[in-house]
This record gives sequence, C-alpha cells and structure tokens, in this order.
Amino acid sequence: RIGWFLHTPFPSLEVFRTLPMRKEILSGLLAADLLGFHIYDYSRHFLHACTQLMGSELSLESRGIAWDMPLPTAGGGGGGVS
Repeated sequence: RIGWFLHTPFPSLEVFRTLPMRKEILSGLLAADLLGFHIYDYSRHFLHACTQLMGSELSLESRGIAWDMPLPTAGGGGGGVS
C-alpha cells in the first residue's frame, strides 16, 4: 500500500502543464492507494490536471477518487483506481 500527502500547494493546470513529465507524474500519483492534499483547492487542482491531461473524467466521491481508465504499468497490464 502506498500513501502520498502533499504538504505544499499542488499547482494550477496552467503551471502544471508546463512540466515535461506531467503525465508520468499524474500516472504515478494515481497508482497510489491514498492521496492527501493540504486543502480542498489543491485536490481540485489535481483533479483538474488529471481530467485535462490524462483524457479521463475524474470525480471526487465521498472523499475518494473514481477514475474510469486503467493505469499504464511496466508489465503492460492495467489497474484501476477507485
């Protein structure tokens, strides 16, 4: 199990999309079992980045993330995040 908590602001989409490894960063974070953000606005920035850059609809449901696409893995299979 992997948990990840960000103690600093998650950047807005306008800033985050300038990173060259932006999709790899998002895929890595989505593979975690638990993501935590300091305040709601930072989680909203994360969800917006995922929706716009990963080509999938994400929603925040009962304090969890529902994502409708498999994650790329080294072995070529996919796993879901919910």
